[in-house]
Amino acid sequence: MVVNWAYIAGFFDGEGNVGVYGRTPAVTMTQTNEVVLRKIQGFLGTVGIKSSMYGYKPYRSSTHNFVWKLSIRSKESTEKFLHGVIPYLCVKKVVAQDVQRFVQLYPKMTPQQRTSVKAGHYV
Repeated sequence: MVVNWAYIAGFFDGEGNVGVYGRTPAVTMTQTNEVVLRKIQGFLGTVGIKSSMYGYKPYRSSTHNFVWKLSIRSKESTEKFLHGVIPYLCVKKVVAQDVQRFVQLYPKMTPQQRTSVKAGHYV
């Protein structure tokens, strides 16, 4: 199996999710085959994208298999991931572009800016 951006985009179109939760963008891919996700995670690591992976049994399900989830939860890594896959996406292209614009419009805040926002003084 050759893992490249085109392969990851196709996999992500079928098995992935992207969104903004609060002010944090996130990418996830879920699959019952751990090996495929580990290969994708390995490729992402070589291009500087930080990700985590864990396995779990779906809640309230005795019939579903154990599943694995690969997660990308930082703005920097999400932005790199989206930059790599967007040219190849079909199904999730518009949503991915929306999240990409969000990341560009709302860059990571410094600790001082976060304190100002909490205090209601951010302009």
